[in-house]
Parts: sequence; C-alpha cells; structure tokens
Amino acid sequence: MLPETGRMMHRLFLIGIVAPHAASGFPLTVEALSAQQLAIGMGPSWSPDGQRLAYYSNREGSFDLYWLELASGIETRLTFGDGDELLPRWSPDGERLAFIADDTLGREQVFVMNADGSQLRQLTWLAGRQLDPAWAPDGQSLVFNSDARAVMNCTTSTL
Repeated sequence: MLPETGRMMHRLFLIGIVAPHAASGFPLTVEALSAQQLAIGMGPSWSPDGQRLAYYSNREGSFDLYWLELASGIETRLTFGDGDELLPRWSPDGERLAFIADDTLGREQVFVMNADGSQLRQLTWLAGRQLDPAWAPDGQSLVFNSDARAVMNCTTSTL
C-alpha cells in the first residue's frame, strides 16, 4: 500500500522460466530466485519484439497506461486522463495499443492509439462494459468481451 495515498501498490516482476527437465514431467519450472522487480503496475503485455512491456498503474490517482523499455529501464507514461485506462494490448506489428478506458459517460469502452500515445481513437460506444481486447493476427480488427446486451458476449471491431 502507498503510505501517502492508502492505494494498493502492485509490482511487476520478471521471473526466469527454466526449460523442462526431462525426468520431472513438468512443462515449465519457475525459478523464483531470478525474480526482478520491473515497475509498479498491473496487466502487463509484452511488445511483439519483446523489447517493451505495456501496463497500467494508479500511482498518480486514476489508472494510466505506461510502457517500459526493458533494456534501458526507461518508463514512458502514455495517458493522462481523469478516467481509467486499463488492459493495454500490443498490435501484432508493435505500432499500436488497444486498451479499455472510460468514455465521457464513465462507461468502459475499447480505444486504440499509437504506441507513443498519439492518435487516440475510441472504437466502441456501447452500453455496459467492454473488456479484454485482443488483436487479430493481421492487426486489422479486435475482438473483445462486452456485456452490452446484459450477457457477456465476444464482439469484433474492424479498424
């Protein structure tokens, strides 16, 4: 918990995955001793090239999006809105991020922007909540969950 605000503080860790040992029968072993704290945030998403990690954090009040350049440790804040921005997901080419954010009515909608934070665009205007955006392999559409019809559905949006 952050003492000055009383907010929960979530940390992102990088942990080494060791190749399976033939005799163990387990597919992966987590090597806990190799854990390294990377940032304070939640909902991490690897860039396709493995060089950056996108995530969200509420260290400044509302949840905002960030990305961390892993080689240098340089963190870049991407959003500065009053509402929450959550669940960043990289496009297959690494040029854009899809994410969930509050619209002007406080509803969670799907948005997309360039990876540098420019050209923010709202993609949905639906009632209810939109969650879990995922890119199509060609980067031309997104699929996401929506409870716009009072049942959580899977919906697509073409860019």
